[in-house]
Amino acid sequence: SLSYLFSQGTSIGGHYSENEPSGAGSTNGKSFSVKLGHQWGPHQVSIGYANGDDFQVGFEEDGFEIGYVHSLKKASTQLYASFQHAELDVPTAVAAAQGNAEDHNAVVVGARVQFK
Repeated sequence: SLSYLFSQGTSIGGHYSENEPSGAGSTNGKSFSVKLGHQWGPHQVSIGYANGDDFQVGFEEDGFEIGYVHSLKKASTQLYASFQHAELDVPTAVAAAQGNAEDHNAVVVGARVQFK
């Protein structure tokens, strides 16, 4: 993985990984992601895309997310919210036997508090 924060507040990052086959039915699955963000004052926004391929034979996943963070420096707290979307493509034989996976959406909100 690699990421970089530019002096004006824009950040870019990503990762690539490849797994070795570990037994019968396994493959050398690959995944990658990219993320672009920007921060100004107490605000941060980001958008990202991820893809995973063949962690099990024939499976593929795509997804994206958008996020927002507001920092409350005096309270050492960050408030965050994000929307995440994932799509899973499964092999025809698996879908026929177990049903096809549907797209998933998630809204995540919360707070991170730092104890010093």
